[in-house]
Amino acid sequence: MADRLGFINVLRLSFTILPVILLLFPLIKNPILALLFLIPLGLIVFMPYSSMVLLGQAYLPQNMGLASGVTLGLAVSVGGIASPILGSLADTYGLSMVLYTLPIIALVPLIVSYLLKKQHRSI
Repeated sequence: MADRLGFINVLRLSFTILPVILLLFPLIKNPILALLFLIPLGLIVFMPYSSMVLLGQAYLPQNMGLASGVTLGLAVSVGGIASPILGSLADTYGLSMVLYTLPIIALVPLIVSYLLKKQHRSI
């Protein structure tokens, strides 16, 4: 997909859809539909990973291993740091509050994706 649309466009597409899906998810009251809704949610969450790695390698062409480690490692580390914080918020204020907070958090990568410079060469 990124070969046709471009790596930054894939990031922007997935980060544009993600807050919408995260906002709709807690509104689903049927457990079967909620379970089925996890399929597009999972696809959208993991769609930008390869593009992030390739963009990191394009921005640091002399250190491709470092770029790969930083892009994936940072994503996993931030998630690992955020999980206990969100869990604590869920314990204090309820799961619904956290589920409605996630779309707001998902706006951060969307905004950052529009700050990325377009690549003038092929990746």
